[in-house]
Amino acid sequence: MTISKGKKALIHVAKSRLGLTDAEYLDILGTYGNGAQSSRDLNDRTFVAVLDHFKRLGFVPDTKFYRPAGSKTRLIAKISAICNELGLTEKYVNGMARNMFGIPTYRWLDAKQLHKLVAALSYHQKRKRAEAGR
Repeated sequence: MTISKGKKALIHVAKSRLGLTDAEYLDILGTYGNGAQSSRDLNDRTFVAVLDHFKRLGFVPDTKFYRPAGSKTRLIAKISAICNELGLTEKYVNGMARNMFGIPTYRWLDAKQLHKLVAALSYHQKRKRAEAGR
């Protein structure tokens, strides 16, 4: 199985940041990519081997993208809107946060956790709408 477009892009970013020539790049792919002639020929195992070699050469991948703090405000507003529609209390949502993440109040959740809470509430909302439509 071939690797994803994102992984292919990461290989090419590493190649460019390291300033590798095409010949050097193909040599690395052939050696660490089990005879691969392009990034298209890599699988997950050989991708890791090639990327590890690039890291040994000095490549440092960018850190993962994190949502800015401002998005928390929008997520909290969405939670409030769903709760208003369904008639749920803040105590109910805090209970969900406690059960899902072990955090006593949903306002203390980070953006990633808030996204998961919104997804759970949206699923609950969809289910309630379907029940009302019967």
